[in-house]
Amino acid sequence: MYVIWCRREGRGGLRVGVSDARYPIPYMADPITIVEPCDVHLMKRWLRRRAKKGWSLERLRRSCEG
Repeated sequence: MYVIWCRREGRGGLRVGVSDARYPIPYMADPITIVEPCDVHLMKRWLRRRAKKGWSLERLRRSCEG
């Protein structure tokens, strides 16, 4: 399992990254969702594109639910 997380950078922009769920995520990062290894690339790319469009952390989290 992997954790997709985001961290604020620059002028309020979000940086999206991925970490193995067995280890802590980087300092000051907020988790978005947990994904299977086969979905990591697709979900990371999708979330990065939404973050570039200005989506908030809460909106990114809601989009990954259910």
